[in-house]
Amino acid sequence: MAGSTKTRIRRKRVREQRAESTISWWERFRATVGLWPALMCLVFASVATGIALYGRQLLDYSVGQKIDQPIIAQVDFEWINEAQTEQDRQRARAAAPSFYKTNHTLINDIGLATQTLYQDAMASETFEAFAAAAEPRGWTVDQALFGELRKLVNEQGGEAYAKWVDNLRTGLRTCYTFRPADSRARQPEASGPTVSILTRPVNPPEGAEPQPVALEAVLLYPVANADQMQRLAGELASEAGFPMPTVQPAIRDLLSQRLQAEPLLLYDKALTQEAMQKAAAEVKPAVISYTRGQPIVSPTHGSEEVVLTAEHLSLLEADAEQYRA
Repeated sequence: MAGSTKTRIRRKRVREQRAESTISWWERFRATVGLWPALMCLVFASVATGIALYGRQLLDYSVGQKIDQPIIAQVDFEWINEAQTEQDRQRARAAAPSFYKTNHTLINDIGLATQTLYQDAMASETFEAFAAAAEPRGWTVDQALFGELRKLVNEQGGEAYAKWVDNLRTGLRTCYTFRPADSRARQPEASGPTVSILTRPVNPPEGAEPQPVALEAVLLYPVANADQMQRLAGELASEAGFPMPTVQPAIRDLLSQRLQAEPLLLYDKALTQEAMQKAAAEVKPAVISYTRGQPIVSPTHGSEEVVLTAEHLSLLEADAEQYRA
């Protein structure tokens, strides 16, 4: 009987020893230091690990916050200043030239109308017949004009008149009138004097495409300025060689009307935007380098307190990312 009792006691002790050996480290730790101290140690260890792994990211910085100490770079790193990069791109867009196409339709219409004036005089035996043919086409005519043109007809001056018309077309091709409202549509507006004008040879080969020619500081005349268009028309008529005072005034008046109604340069929005986008794409990012221990955000700037912005937070995030790497 005594032997069986001893056996039961030994078995009980074995079971207790086995139970003690299966208790977890957490239960043994809690039993030793208590529940709340154990939890505090666990939280502290987690925070310390997070800061070690993620650097400054977990610290409570926010837009609008003020700081009382400089924020120091944790590591060497590079940061792309997006705001500065966008400013550089905007400057590149503004510096890109505006593109225009020569209004060949208008130039040809003016040349044809000018040539038709001579043909009307050649076909008319009287001033009345000449006026009836020319005035509906927008010409201002008088007896002196009719007499000069008839004189050219009688003296076989058609070649001379045709030469004056060709000179006028040439002058119109290098006379740059434009409609300012068209070019103001670009954003940002042009900052420089260069424009690109699509031109083609006088006698282009079949299938030839107009090629852009960049002109520096070219003088553009706004079509809305009536006085300027009148002076410009007079200069074009004079330089073409039309006789004064008989033929030139009529040519000048017609030119003035046509130039005020329609520009000699047509703004090409698509090509301009393409040039602006290309210029912006060629801008390299504005990269700023920082070294470990360097202040990257100071609490003051001059006499002003610094308030954290989204740009500051981007800078701090770049530092934290490199720290984690």
